Amino acid sequence: MAKAIFFDLAWQHELYLACGIKAYYNSGKLSEKEYITWKHIDGYAEGGATVSQAGKTAYRTDTGASRMADHEQNVILSPYYKEFHDRDDSWFMDINLTLSMVAAVGIPGVPTFAESNPDGDVTIDADRWTWIRDHVLPAWTDLSPKERKDSCDRDLGILQDNIRYVQGRIN
Repeated sequence: MAKAIFFDLAWQHELYLACGIKAYYNSGKLSEKEYITWKHIDGYAEGGATVSQAGKTAYRTDTGASRMADHEQNVILSPYYKEFHDRDDSWFMDINLTLSMVAAVGIPGVPTFAESNPDGDVTIDADRWTWIRDHVLPAWTDLSPKERKDSCDRDLGILQDNIRYVQGRIN
């Protein structure tokens, strides 16, 4: 799943870094939707919200992050989670439960998936997206760039702790 996200976004990120937003768009390698998403990200990189030439569109990092997360969760990862969810055997049912119990992010104050939706299933797109939209994204956009980096560094440790917790409850 991580590779799928990487292959979807890494080339876009590298092209953006190498060329900047205008050259990136002029390359013809982006769809209009991808360009608008990166324009929101670029607006933040330039120091906050920017206004389009028409004077009507404010480009904001929270909008760019939300659009990118929506694509990641509901387009790129959805088929993988659907495969987990649709398997009709006890091993995959345990995986779904485990994934739902350990889904967490390293942003202070953000509840785990299980805390925000005790009866939810993280392999169901709507359940997962509700958690991300209502809890993860608002907290993420409120963080400073340094806090965002620190949060990413914490995520792996939280996940490891949660897996140990679930393993202890299963065994």
